[in-house]
Amino acid sequence: MPDLTVLITGATDGIGRRLATRFARPGNHLLLHGRDARRGADTVAEAESGSSQLRV
Repeated sequence: MPDLTVLITGATDGIGRRLATRFARPGNHLLLHGRDARRGADTVAEAESGSSQLRV
């Protein structure tokens, strides 16, 4: 799969969080949106190991 830039809304819970961890791979750029900054940071920490670029 080619490198992607992905905006995921609702990335702090449920399907959005699972998508964030699934798309987190080297070369992909993820933009994560959520209402809770702490849970957003938790999502980044969970997904960060596989992705080169993550932003909340």
